[in-house]
Amino acid sequence: TDVVDVIDMVDPSLCYQADTSYVQTENFIQMRTTIEQSQILILQSDLNASSTPQRKALCWLADVNTLTLTSNKALIQRFIIAIMYFAMVPETSKIYSSWLERDTSECQWDGLTCHSDG
Repeated sequence: TDVVDVIDMVDPSLCYQADTSYVQTENFIQMRTTIEQSQILILQSDLNASSTPQRKALCWLADVNTLTLTSNKALIQRFIIAIMYFAMVPETSKIYSSWLERDTSECQWDGLTCHSDG
Protein backbone atom coordinates (compact mmCIF):
# COMPACT_ATOMS: atom_id res chain seq x y z
CA THR A 1 0.00 0.00 0.00
CA ASP A 2 1.01 3.60 -0.55
CA VAL A 3 2.09 5.73 2.38
CA VAL A 4 0.05 8.92 2.53
CA ASP A 5 1.67 12.07 3.84
CA VAL A 6 -0.61 13.31 6.62
CA ILE A 7 0.02 16.94 5.68
CA ASP A 8 -1.57 16.27 2.27
CA MET A 9 -4.86 15.59 4.02
CA VAL A 10 -5.00 18.92 5.86
CA ASP A 11 -8.09 20.83 4.86
CA PRO A 12 -7.80 24.41 6.10
CA SER A 13 -11.40 25.30 5.14
CA LEU A 14 -12.72 25.01 8.72
CA CYS A 15 -9.99 27.33 9.86
CA TYR A 16 -10.61 29.74 6.96
CA GLN A 17 -14.27 29.95 7.91
CA ALA A 18 -13.44 30.44 11.61
CA ASP A 19 -15.74 27.46 12.15
CA THR A 20 -16.31 26.65 15.80
CA SER A 21 -15.42 23.02 15.13
CA TYR A 22 -11.89 24.04 14.12
CA VAL A 23 -9.51 23.14 16.93
CA GLN A 24 -6.69 25.65 17.14
CA THR A 25 -3.39 23.82 17.07
CA GLU A 26 -0.44 24.81 19.22
CA ASN A 27 1.25 25.98 16.01
CA PHE A 28 -1.77 28.19 15.17
CA ILE A 29 -1.79 29.76 18.64
CA GLN A 30 1.98 30.34 18.63
CA MET A 31 1.97 31.93 15.16
CA ARG A 32 -1.04 34.10 15.98
CA THR A 33 0.69 35.33 19.14
CA THR A 34 3.87 36.16 17.19
CA ILE A 35 1.84 38.05 14.57
CA GLU A 36 -0.15 39.97 17.20
CA GLN A 37 3.04 40.96 19.04
CA SER A 38 4.86 42.08 15.89
CA GLN A 39 5.13 45.66 14.70
CA ILE A 40 2.80 45.11 11.72
CA LEU A 41 -0.69 46.53 11.77
CA ILE A 42 -3.05 43.57 11.74
CA LEU A 43 -6.43 43.95 13.38
CA GLN A 44 -7.38 41.14 15.71
CA SER A 45 -10.85 41.22 14.13
CA ASP A 46 -9.27 40.38 10.75
CA LEU A 47 -7.62 37.31 12.25
CA ASN A 48 -10.92 36.26 13.81
CA ALA A 49 -13.27 37.00 10.92
CA SER A 50 -14.32 34.28 8.54
CA SER A 51 -12.46 34.09 5.22
CA THR A 52 -10.46 37.34 5.42
CA PRO A 53 -7.09 37.28 3.64
CA GLN A 54 -5.44 37.69 7.06
CA ARG A 55 -7.32 34.71 8.53
CA LYS A 56 -6.57 32.54 5.49
CA ALA A 57 -2.87 33.47 5.63
CA LEU A 58 -2.68 32.55 9.32
CA CYS A 59 -4.49 29.25 8.74
CA TRP A 60 -2.25 28.42 5.79
CA LEU A 61 0.90 29.15 7.80
CA ALA A 62 -0.27 27.14 10.81
CA ASP A 63 -1.92 24.17 9.13
CA VAL A 64 -0.46 23.76 5.63
CA ASN A 65 2.99 25.36 5.49
CA THR A 66 5.82 22.89 6.10
CA LEU A 67 8.81 25.18 5.61
CA THR A 68 10.76 25.67 8.83
CA LEU A 69 10.72 29.36 9.68
CA THR A 70 13.91 30.29 11.49
CA SER A 71 12.84 33.64 12.91
CA ASN A 72 9.85 35.83 13.67
CA LYS A 73 10.95 38.04 10.79
CA ALA A 74 10.71 35.08 8.40
CA LEU A 75 7.25 34.21 9.74
CA ILE A 76 5.99 37.78 9.32
CA GLN A 77 7.42 38.03 5.79
CA ARG A 78 5.74 34.78 4.73
CA PHE A 79 2.50 35.84 6.45
CA ILE A 80 2.37 39.19 4.63
CA ILE A 81 3.02 37.57 1.24
CA ALA A 82 0.31 34.99 1.95
CA ILE A 83 -2.10 37.86 2.76
CA MET A 84 -1.26 39.40 -0.63
CA TYR A 85 -1.98 36.07 -2.31
CA PHE A 86 -5.34 35.54 -0.61
CA ALA A 87 -6.33 39.18 -1.23
CA MET A 88 -5.74 38.77 -4.97
CA VAL A 89 -7.25 35.31 -5.57
CA PRO A 90 -8.33 34.27 -8.18
CA GLU A 91 -6.01 36.55 -10.15
CA THR A 92 -2.87 35.17 -8.50
CA SER A 93 -3.82 31.56 -9.10
CA LYS A 94 -3.56 32.22 -12.83
CA ILE A 95 -0.38 34.27 -12.68
CA TYR A 96 1.58 32.89 -9.74
CA SER A 97 1.05 29.15 -9.68
CA SER A 98 4.11 28.62 -7.47
CA TRP A 99 2.82 30.83 -4.65
CA LEU A 100 1.94 29.06 -1.40
CA GLU A 101 4.14 26.08 -2.10
CA ARG A 102 4.23 24.83 1.45
CA ASP A 103 7.82 23.61 1.49
CA THR A 104 9.47 26.25 -0.71
CA SER A 105 10.79 29.62 0.40
CA GLU A 106 8.60 32.52 -0.65
CA CYS A 107 11.78 34.00 -2.15
CA GLN A 108 11.53 31.30 -4.83
CA TRP A 109 7.87 31.96 -5.67
CA ASP A 110 7.17 33.44 -9.13
CA GLY A 111 7.61 37.21 -9.30
CA LEU A 112 9.23 37.62 -5.88
CA THR A 113 12.79 38.62 -5.09
CA CYS A 114 14.22 38.67 -1.59
CA HIS A 115 17.27 40.60 -0.48
CA SER A 116 19.91 39.06 1.74
CA ASP A 117 18.78 41.19 4.69
CA GLY A 118 15.38 39.45 4.61
